[in-house]
Amino acid sequence: MDLKSLFHYEYKSKRTCYGIPLVHIHFGRGPYVAKGIIAIGNIAVGVLSIGIIALGGLCLGALTLGLISFAGLALGLLLAVGGVAVGSLSIGGLALGIVAIGGFAAGLFSFGGFAVASHIAIGGYASGHIAIGDTAKGAYTLAIQDNDFSSIKAEQVRELINQEYPNLWKPFADRIVSFFD
Repeated sequence: MDLKSLFHYEYKSKRTCYGIPLVHIHFGRGPYVAKGIIAIGNIAVGVLSIGIIALGGLCLGALTLGLISFAGLALGLLLAVGGVAVGSLSIGGLALGIVAIGGFAAGLFSFGGFAVASHIAIGGYASGHIAIGDTAKGAYTLAIQDNDFSSIKAEQVRELINQEYPNLWKPFADRIVSFFD
């Protein structure tokens, strides 16, 4: 038995869906690819994919690209969660997206330690059209007192959002205002 086969495993279910295996597990030393509805491997491609590199619907791994991604480097069309997260809704140490939450967050709406946004930024350092934080820079700014976000009144935030973004989706605006209740 050679060393390469000692560190190689593959399982492919006999059950398929439109010719794609229901489960495909394929890993070892080298660029082994698993393709299935449920794919687990060095490189995984599937509806549910788990691997060092994962592509598909719901992805978990070191580097992922999918609808919903959880990884060290996560790229998600809908949701990305990871050390570096890029997606519509991104959560991570470095978060880039429409709604970004993280240590360094950049997007349309950003929340975090260092928040930069085109619309609303809330955080320790906030830069945006509406900026709320310890250090706030923007067209409209609200500075918090003594690191206490409750020093800003929710109604004040609601009025500012309604004034500047009257067509903002109400449940989202209410969620932002709830930080200050």
